[in-house]
Amino acid sequence: MRLEEWIQRHTNGAGVYLAPQNDCTVNVFSFLKEKDFFCEGFIDSFKQGSAIIHPNELPNESTVLIYSPNYWRDIISSTRNSRHFLLIEKHHDFHVVSIDDFDGEFPVMNFNSLISQKHFWENHMRNYLDAGGDINEYGFSWGDPEDANDELGNYASISQELLAEIGAEDHVVELGALSGKWTKYLLSANKVTCVDINALSEKIIRERYLSQNEKIDFYLSRGNELQGLEDKSVDYLFCIDTLVRSSEAIIVDYINETRRVLKRGGKALIHLPATDIEQCAARGFTMLDIDKLKFKSLSGFQDFKIDSESIKHGVLLRLKK
Repeated sequence: MRLEEWIQRHTNGAGVYLAPQNDCTVNVFSFLKEKDFFCEGFIDSFKQGSAIIHPNELPNESTVLIYSPNYWRDIISSTRNSRHFLLIEKHHDFHVVSIDDFDGEFPVMNFNSLISQKHFWENHMRNYLDAGGDINEYGFSWGDPEDANDELGNYASISQELLAEIGAEDHVVELGALSGKWTKYLLSANKVTCVDINALSEKIIRERYLSQNEKIDFYLSRGNELQGLEDKSVDYLFCIDTLVRSSEAIIVDYINETRRVLKRGGKALIHLPATDIEQCAARGFTMLDIDKLKFKSLSGFQDFKIDSESIKHGVLLRLKK
């Protein structure tokens, strides 16, 4: 069953532990906290701390949620006086499976998957804010929109392009708005629809651009669609640093959605990963064959251009409907 359904059946989280402490279980811990579900902490043989205990210290009859493709059997063996459930990724979501119902297949959690990225970035933003970080400086480690010599490329040219392209009567969509770092360069439009997979994004952006709230809409996407937007209703769509870890199928879905929502003559600027760019491989991005994408997915646009010069960790795809 889905993790949320499992939570509903275990309304009292007392005695629930996650094992071991890794990227996946840390994300799940944050998710449980968001749902007001109390979790005791982590079980880990190799780490100890205020929220991490050794299996030998685990109280009898505890409930253990396990994510460890290689060592789940060892964890069960070392916590044998407990109730055990396995966390797996299925259909872009976390699922919980009891040991009795487990079929023996343990899919490895992919950091580039939709569910992993959703939990990672929500957790990342929350931790940044909880630590007192300035939201106006969030995200500059992966590109300063006003720096022509940023280590990732000429980011200033992108912000300048946005300011030049967007008109006062336009409806603009920002796909993957996150904390709103780029939103400020879109606010010359009549309407800006910020799209993200995390609801926290809307809260941050609305607080950040309080005086501009009347022109900002928000759409919470499932991660591959823009169904909340009408056909031929958008003048400009912008997306950067968002799809680089998305699967090819999700990238194609969003390109198809871009084609659907753009007006005739509407434009899009989309950052994509590419197989032949060294920094994409070095960063573990999706290996996307741009030539294959051009052949399969860019029909229906009047024009498209591939810019491999402006940034160093992918390409910029410019589309015109």
